Amino acid sequence: VDELTKSGHRAWAVRCDVTDPESVARMAQSASSLLGGVDILVNNAGVAASSRLLKQTLEGWEQLFAVNVTGTFLCTKAVLGGMLERNWGRVIN
Repeated sequence: VDELTKSGHRAWAVRCDVTDPESVARMAQSASSLLGGVDILVNNAGVAASSRLLKQTLEGWEQLFAVNVTGTFLCTKAVLGGMLERNWGRVIN
């Protein structure tokens, strides 16, 4: 962010836990306030399994699913209403 702002670009960062609905809602509200709405959402949060399936724990699987699938759902749901109101938007998965 510092490099971008020093070179004359607008940039900001918001910490967000994509598995937490409240954190996602705060992120979406912050983005909407700063930008006047979200036109493009890039769902790029993701984790990979650290072991083979037979060694994968249920806890590890649930975390992977929470980030990769539920996080995508929550982030998309958080911004989709505004996109529909403006009759424009893109979601990239």
